[in-house]
Order: sequence, then structure tokens, then C-alpha cells
Amino acid sequence: MSVHGELEPGGHGAGAAGGEDDPKGVTSRYLLVDLAEQLTQDELQNYFSTFGEIAEITMRTAASGVISGSVKFNNPTMELRKLMLQEKHTVSGHNVSVQTWKMQKLAKPGYRAKLDAERAERAMAKGGCGKGDASKGAWGGWGDWGMMGKGGWGGDWGFSGW
Repeated sequence: MSVHGELEPGGHGAGAAGGEDDPKGVTSRYLLVDLAEQLTQDELQNYFSTFGEIAEITMRTAASGVISGSVKFNNPTMELRKLMLQEKHTVSGHNVSVQTWKMQKLAKPGYRAKLDAERAERAMAKGGCGKGDASKGAWGGWGDWGMMGKGGWGGDWGFSGW
């Protein structure tokens, strides 16, 4: 019973991705990428149901012919996350690659650089110094020491008084 829906161009299809990562790190939906054409939803259901109660299994065929899908669990846990992401999955003799929506997004070329640039821009807009805030003594700034020439380790850039 292999029912393959069609993806919208550039999309994931209904219910296939949608960032369903819990803020605590528990994920309910896992993406199944580059599925073998011979695999069926029933085979995926039988295999992944051994990990937990399944809410939904989907399979989609992109316009390029690449088949992907997802499996959503009713009661996700950190243990399930580890099993899904760290185990090698073989269904009916075919390797199945499992990812989270976030992993897939971060793997796209240029996406990580875009995120880093946005974070740096937000930090600069807040008056911070990148990863730290100098006014609060966090890593990345001088904190309570002040700038070297303003009463830090000496009256000038030298280390007078040692």
C-alpha cells in the first residue's frame, strides 16, 4: 500500500515537516529522507512502531522523484530521540536516514551562515559584543575590569605597579 503524495515545489507537503521540536529538545516528528521507491507506509509503520506509539506516517514524492516521509510519535521522549537519531535504521533491507526538521534546515547550503549573521546583527543592535556583553562582565568583554586605558591593569596600556 504505497501511497505517495506529491510535494509542492520547494515545500514539504502537508504535515511532513513543520518544526515540531519541543523547546526541551524532545521531537515528536522525524523526517525520513531519500526513501527507497520499494518501501511502503506499512513497512515503515511496522518498523517504527517498535520505538513507540505512532500518530502518523507520511510519504511524499517530490517533482524530482525523491521520496521522503515522516513519522510522528504520540509520546516522544529523549530516549526515543536518541534511538531515532543515533541508531542505523534498515527497513526491508533498505537504509533509512532519519533527521529532525531543524537538522535538515541547518544542512542547507548557506543557512548556517545566514543564522550567524542574523544573530550577530541582533547582538550589535542590543549593543552587545557578539557572544558576550561587556557591560555585564560576560565572556567576550572586559566586564568589571573596564578598558585597559580606563583603570584596568594600569593607567595606560602598560602594566604599571607590578
